[in-house]
Amino acid sequence: MSWRKDLENMGYAVIRVNSGECAIELAGKNRGIDLILMDIEPGGNINGVHAAEQILQKHDLPLVFILSSPEPETLEKVENITSYGFVTSKSSMAEVNSYFKMVLRHFETKKRMSKELAEREKAKKALQESEEKYRVAFKNTGTAMCITETDGTLSWVNAKFADLAGYAIEEIENKKTWMDFVFKEDLERMREQHELWRQNKEEALNEYEFSFIDRNHNIKDIHLYIDMIPGTDKSVASLLDITQRKKAEKELLFQNVLMKTQLEVSLDGILIVDENGKITSFNQRFADIWEIPDSIMFLQSGEEALEYVLPKLTNPGEFAQRIYDLYENKQKKSYDEIALTDGKVLDRYSSPMFGPNNEYYGRIWYYRDITERKRTEEALKRSLKEKDVLLSEIHHRVKNNMAVISSMITLQSEFGDLKKGSDELLGDLQTRIMSMSWVHELVYESSNFDQIPSEKLMKRLADYLKNSYQIEGKEISMQVHSEDIMLDMNNSVPLTLLVSELLTNALKHAFTDRRTGHIDLSLISQEEGFLLVVQDDGVGVSDPDKLQFPESFGYTIIHGLAGQLRAELTISSPPEGGLKVEAWFPEKLTS
Repeated sequence: MSWRKDLENMGYAVIRVNSGECAIELAGKNRGIDLILMDIEPGGNINGVHAAEQILQKHDLPLVFILSSPEPETLEKVENITSYGFVTSKSSMAEVNSYFKMVLRHFETKKRMSKELAEREKAKKALQESEEKYRVAFKNTGTAMCITETDGTLSWVNAKFADLAGYAIEEIENKKTWMDFVFKEDLERMREQHELWRQNKEEALNEYEFSFIDRNHNIKDIHLYIDMIPGTDKSVASLLDITQRKKAEKELLFQNVLMKTQLEVSLDGILIVDENGKITSFNQRFADIWEIPDSIMFLQSGEEALEYVLPKLTNPGEFAQRIYDLYENKQKKSYDEIALTDGKVLDRYSSPMFGPNNEYYGRIWYYRDITERKRTEEALKRSLKEKDVLLSEIHHRVKNNMAVISSMITLQSEFGDLKKGSDELLGDLQTRIMSMSWVHELVYESSNFDQIPSEKLMKRLADYLKNSYQIEGKEISMQVHSEDIMLDMNNSVPLTLLVSELLTNALKHAFTDRRTGHIDLSLISQEEGFLLVVQDDGVGVSDPDKLQFPESFGYTIIHGLAGQLRAELTISSPPEGGLKVEAWFPEKLTS
């Protein structure tokens, strides 16, 4: 009763009787019995051995004995009755189940062989028991078949076997052994089975696969069915060529491995769902992008995964509606950008999957994190906009600078300076233009187009002017002191022109009666503005106040530039001599 319960749990339908007589009766009435498990002492007046004999005389059924202890005498009785052997009461259910499956396969093979042999016997009798006609029937079956002798010689083969091997029938029969057609790696295993069939066939396999070698050394995958011919040491085998099936299986396996590999190495997060929205496949990249835990993904529920990601979206309703819309409209493809609450942006592409017969298999989703790309695009847009503004500003400033140059030429002509020598006139003009150019040169050297370093600008301007107005026989030194002030572009050009005019005047007029001299230039940031000082130790002027209302072109420009910069200009002659010009800028010169 315990075995009955275990067998039913394994899927068997079990009918139990408690006597040999009942067993014989049940076997005669019930045509649905597939296997009989017979106790040696089943109860009643007939023991299991006699009950089995009577059943098997009338019914062809696989009958297996159950023995508490396999005594030699009992085993001899069992072997004389059934070819299906026995199990012991100590056998595990797994062993019993495995043995039953083997018995049933063996029985099915036997039935097939028996049926075929019966048909052959019928054909043999119908054809006046002609052995020759029986041979014809055997050799023209639709399955490759052979009969093997004890030593392995192939005594009979049919046309299908000859086609499989690539030989004529007469080249094989009684000339070849089955070993001639077996791949060397399978040879030892098949020799063992060949011996088992002749020594202990209960342990031999009645079907298995091996590699077959034909005449042209082509290797073919074969599924072999084998049994012994009753009353002889000969075995009969059917061979089914499964090469194409195995090839298809390998190709399918390769495609599966390839697909899995492609999934895992893809930069995209990939999700595949079936026609019902159930998750059939995904890669780790998908789970990582959405930060979905394994516990959710392993549920394989598209709805569960959707519910998990919705709180991460800036527009969850639209996201969900788009998904449902695509599930309803199976032909649709889509491309969308998805915004997440944490600032991430995802590309989403979805496409339906259709088979060769337009059968809908589901949908594939691709997600890619494009956050950095979007940031780069925005940065490029901002940069292009800045460059457009800068280009416009450059054009504007070039125009202004040209206007300044034109104004200075016009102003110079009004003061009668055009009567000067052309060399001197062009030199003055060149100095002013070069002073303006230093501003632009520093702009291009800087990574920030709106800020010009004052120290670099002042020193570069001073060096240029000193070299330009170097007079033979005179040694004029120049000291520049400027704090690290970043000037804005709008103030840099007039400030540079102002400093250039002050230094030029000092270099040209302060040292007319001496060989040496010194000029100090400083630009200092103070609490409420900036102070520019240009001081020389030259001849000075007798009345500095006259320079407040100048008649010369140079100081007219100086006052004009100071006014443009809203600077307070102070001109004085210190007690120690020379000339000192101070420009106080109450407003910012910086950007």
